[in-house]
Amino acid sequence: RQMAQTIRLMGPITLFRTTRYHMVKREIIRLMIEIKKKYDTSSLIISHDMNCVHMASDRIVVLLDGICYANGNYEKLKQNQDPKVKQFFE
Repeated sequence: RQMAQTIRLMGPITLFRTTRYHMVKREIIRLMIEIKKKYDTSSLIISHDMNCVHMASDRIVVLLDGICYANGNYEKLKQNQDPKVKQFFE
């Protein structure tokens, strides 16, 4: 079963892309964090799985129609009362 569509090392940035229909398991999240620490990289995680995002991210950017709509840490965004942001946490 495919867990992550893409894991690509690009110098100081690692790109992880998951699909909306595949939940990312804890093992993959641990791998993401291990790569980040071991290689001192920044990671770009593209996902609708907020559990994954919460465990693996320091900063989150919410995109709506390709535009940066909101950003911050998980706790800040989860408390955001904007319905368009709240939908990601429901």
